[in-house]
Amino acid sequence: MNQDRIARELNTSKIPVREALRELEDQGLVYFVPNRGFVVKETSYAEMIECFKLRQMLELFAVRESVLLSTPEYVAQIEAIIDEFETLTDPMVSSHWYLKLHLALYAPTGMEQLREIITRAHTVAHRYTHIYMCLTQDEAETQEEHRAILEAYRRKDVNLTVRLM
Repeated sequence: MNQDRIARELNTSKIPVREALRELEDQGLVYFVPNRGFVVKETSYAEMIECFKLRQMLELFAVRESVLLSTPEYVAQIEAIIDEFETLTDPMVSSHWYLKLHLALYAPTGMEQLREIITRAHTVAHRYTHIYMCLTQDEAETQEEHRAILEAYRRKDVNLTVRLM
């Protein structure tokens, strides 16, 4: 990716473009090659499997830790996020919404390192989810599934919440 060209197209200086590319590098989506610039990281089956295994392990741990710490305020925030999804019309926004929902489910833990690791795992895994959905014409989870998770969470049923996740 040519930083100069991107800056021109966005009508900005190279500095914010370089910062954004560094952030994408931190997220594992691009890498820097000296004398060449930033390059988009290729997808791989091994990376996909690793990402989804990591997400499963981290997110199930996070929800186990979170359910019993939850308060009615957290439950209300989660419910509002689920309600908000009903109004979305842009499928490109859905990945941000899914991350927002998942992070809200884990918020009661207060574990910032876990939050950051899950955010990175979501970012990398989203590439593969998007590819899968385009190739298979499959659809994401339904709101009924999200509402079932919310109900188990609300009842503080750790085992059911984990199973539904």
